[in-house]
Amino acid sequence: MLTSKKIKQFAIDKSGFDLIGIANIERFKDAPKDMHPLTIFPDAKSVIVCAKRIPRGALRGIEEGTYWNAYDLFGCAKLNIRNMSGLYLLSKFIEKEGFEAVPLSVMATAWEFEEPARKRPNPNIGSDVQLSIRLAAAAAGLGELGWSKIFLTPQFGPRQRFVVMLTDAELEPNPLFKGKLCIKCMKCIKDCPGGALGGKKIKVKIEDRVFEWGDIDLGKCKLCHFGLDRKCSPFLAKDMPGLRLDVKKQKMTWKEAWDLGITYFPLVRHYRLQSYYLSNYPPAVCGAKGCIRSCMDELEKQKIIPGFRNDFIKRERWEELPLEIEREDNRLWNYIK
Repeated sequence: MLTSKKIKQFAIDKSGFDLIGIANIERFKDAPKDMHPLTIFPDAKSVIVCAKRIPRGALRGIEEGTYWNAYDLFGCAKLNIRNMSGLYLLSKFIEKEGFEAVPLSVMATAWEFEEPARKRPNPNIGSDVQLSIRLAAAAAGLGELGWSKIFLTPQFGPRQRFVVMLTDAELEPNPLFKGKLCIKCMKCIKDCPGGALGGKKIKVKIEDRVFEWGDIDLGKCKLCHFGLDRKCSPFLAKDMPGLRLDVKKQKMTWKEAWDLGITYFPLVRHYRLQSYYLSNYPPAVCGAKGCIRSCMDELEKQKIIPGFRNDFIKRERWEELPLEIEREDNRLWNYIK
């Protein structure tokens, strides 16, 4: 007999996940149609959410302004890929018991933004359905959304990446998380290089629990993700030392920011080299300064989440280099390349 206990044990022992929670489908009754699990799988009865932690050390190089690759490899896109491998193993385990398992990618789809709009396979739904991964994690009892909309767990704070699976197996759900993790310190807003956080308050109610966060400017967030502001990354400056883009002043949509980042991506040597060896996707270079690093540091210092032997932020944080230093560094870079 397939039980929640057996699924959780397999997810931890065999798939390598650090966290797993289960929600019953009734917790999604108020979700919009184009974000509802039943739109994807009409027979779903349970939603399974799993996560792997982001190693704290994967954030160290970006925090010091010395080494960027570890965050992308062990804390962002490449960790998402490892998560999908674990989810594949879990789906096989469930389907051996005769239940269907529908694994979902955490990578938000972009093709619905293309023009002209593609023909919809189902005209009643929309061009694609994308479940809210963070709200699914909340419904599965794993924690709460912080003010930055980054999901917080009592084990790791903001340091994890999630994957979701739908199944027609009726499983015992986790109770909703009743504690409080976000202390509204607003350091996420203060330290976001692009000023992308802290918009209007958004609330979602699941059973008797209300989750709330500040809206995100997705255009500014994506520009930071690509490192198009010197406060996020030094790599664009190495190849284009005269270019200045203050993300806080931009009014781009997510799609416009994506298109700009994709245009610059092949022109920046660090991105091009990393892409050649690892993937064909621009690496995450913002390092989540406010929403993950500052948040984690504060939650550890306040003893809200488990800490380490040393504080994470313990030195003056790096800022963009003066233009003359960037140009000198660029000449050296050209000499040794």
